[in-house]
Amino acid sequence: MSDQKQELTSWIVSQVSQLLMISEEDISTQANFFELGLDSQDHMAIIADLNEKLGTQFKTKVVDEHGTIEKLVAYVVENANEAQAV
Repeated sequence: MSDQKQELTSWIVSQVSQLLMISEEDISTQANFFELGLDSQDHMAIIADLNEKLGTQFKTKVVDEHGTIEKLVAYVVENANEAQAV
């Protein structure tokens, strides 16, 4: 895993941990966001924070379309340049 993917994965795991108030060790990066216990409001919070962190404009739907932390990170790393805020 690249450093960028690893850093972003750790950051999202931390965000999920805070939202769910559970230990980071209890979060599987391959589990579906809904299976982890996140709802659509949590998805919006994650994307808002991600966009602020990266200076991007990803839509909330990317969380649904890429339903695990692992898949979301891969998508974000591949598409961050196109999603840069203008």
